[in-house]
Amino acid sequence: MPVLLAALVVALAALSAFAAEERCTAAPRERWMSREAIAQRAGEAGYRDIDEVLVEGTCYALHGRTIDHLRAKILMNPITGDVMHAETYR
Repeated sequence: MPVLLAALVVALAALSAFAAEERCTAAPRERWMSREAIAQRAGEAGYRDIDEVLVEGTCYALHGRTIDHLRAKILMNPITGDVMHAETYR
């Protein structure tokens, strides 16, 4: 019984890690916006001073600043240019 319980805990941990991964698109990378275009879309969404555009999973991850000058990490859909998630920090 303890072995079964341990296996269940490991399976649930793996499942939650999988679910926590941000998924933006299933489209192939050939169809993604360019890094320049996604940075421009971030600017249109109110983010400034974009200094880094990375690929994170199936999203673009951008680092820049908000209008209030807080540092921000922005996850964007590489097909639509929509902001999927953003977090700020100092």
